[in-house]
Amino acid sequence: MPATTDDDNRDSDGGGDGQGVSGETVGVVRIAAQDDAFAPDAPAPAFGINGLHVRGGNLYFTNSQKKTFSRFPISLRGGNVAQAGPIEVLRSANGTDQFDDFAFDSAGRVWAATLPDTLTVFFPPVRGNSMLGQLNALGNPVEFNRPTSAMFGRGGVAQQHTLYVTTQAGQLIAVDTTGIRG
Repeated sequence: MPATTDDDNRDSDGGGDGQGVSGETVGVVRIAAQDDAFAPDAPAPAFGINGLHVRGGNLYFTNSQKKTFSRFPISLRGGNVAQAGPIEVLRSANGTDQFDDFAFDSAGRVWAATLPDTLTVFFPPVRGNSMLGQLNALGNPVEFNRPTSAMFGRGGVAQQHTLYVTTQAGQLIAVDTTGIRG
């Protein structure tokens, strides 16, 4: 048996005691799925898989460098999540646009933070895969300066219709989605 050093036995807090930084037990880490659809088509620092959400038995994700919004079915067996079917590309970004993070609203619409400067709104194929539009058209008083993340509020009804968007320019933008139909 090869000799071990302190560096061989370290965990998330570096102590090698099986405890994380705040004292929690560190679990087993494994690859649940791996596919070329997750990887960038260019060397680092290109981004591959980016936004990631589970909804209705599927794992949805964006790949910024490949400009795709995709999903695949997942299964839970013995406490482990695994890919249960093929990856389906649901939408590709237009032109120089790149999907970053995204959020689902209560109607099932996808709100994707889209580089360089928009929010793209669409339904996944379940609802016809129709693109509803992009926010940040001319005349909009708020500029989405390289949006990176999107998340709906979790409080009362008003919060559930408020989409919070972060940007690389240090903005936190609140978007009232109440009047946006599709």
